[in-house]
Amino acid sequence: MNIREIEVISEIVNHQSFADAAYSLSYSPSVISKYVSKVEEELGIKLFVRGNKSCKLALTPEGQLLIEDFHRINIHYKHMMELTKQVKGAFDNVLRVGSQSRLGNLVEREILASFLLENSKADMEQVKMSSKDLLKLFQAGRLDAFFISVPENTNIKDFLHDLDGYPDIEITFLTSEKDIYLGISDKYLQGIEKEAEFAVFKDFSFAFAFPMSTDDKDSKAIESFKRLAQKSGFNLKTAYFGAHDTAILKLATKMPIAVTTTNIPAQFEGIKFIRVTDWESYTNVYFVCSKNNSKKMLLKLKKSIADYLKQTETKQ
Repeated sequence: MNIREIEVISEIVNHQSFADAAYSLSYSPSVISKYVSKVEEELGIKLFVRGNKSCKLALTPEGQLLIEDFHRINIHYKHMMELTKQVKGAFDNVLRVGSQSRLGNLVEREILASFLLENSKADMEQVKMSSKDLLKLFQAGRLDAFFISVPENTNIKDFLHDLDGYPDIEITFLTSEKDIYLGISDKYLQGIEKEAEFAVFKDFSFAFAFPMSTDDKDSKAIESFKRLAQKSGFNLKTAYFGAHDTAILKLATKMPIAVTTTNIPAQFEGIKFIRVTDWESYTNVYFVCSKNNSKKMLLKLKKSIADYLKQTETKQ
């Protein structure tokens, strides 16, 4: 087994299911399942009792005996790697990939999951922040690449105008996200399980996965919600939270909060994700990097992106 598999085993015990763990660890549920199955096969024992909607993920008796060893190896490995970086005084071999603070990110998750599955020894650091801060880090050479979502009717080159002094920029179109889902407690809107018009959510506060910011690039993401709310006859009430902050979903199980996302991120106990049928907007998702960056792991990540795009073309 490799250290990434050990890390996954060590971390998923804090979650209710493989899907819940995948959401927090930025893997796909299928990758989590493959890692666990591979370790169990190598050890010759079952470590977990698989969970479902009515039964939480739990350790087997054998898993309870071994889990502390997984924790110990994971902690010592992270400490060793951090110390090594400090000794070297540089992070030259670390692949730094950025993205905006938002839920969903299905394309990004699938690409990175495939990349990490094929490159288990890759040293990758993920950074989530506002669009403005992503551009600043990229300009300063602190990011190798980033995923970015651009609102409707916005040209990607105009969106990245701060990078005009960098002629070697490589921009790859990944997908258009045309759906919006709202995650709400399953105790609300009884009888509605999969889709509904925006107007039925008039009594909810809408939660967005980025902090309230003066960054007009992020604020544009809310304009489509405000327009549709006005068209539906109500004023939009907003709330904000950090990226991958599952606390907002836990809060949504107790209060009338609608958590916005471009796709269903994962199964979460007590939450149902409803597609908005009269949604009128869309966002385009891109991958941005430098053509002159020859870092080996970046080239492999670009190959994973090319493979993903070929697969999506085949499906269409």
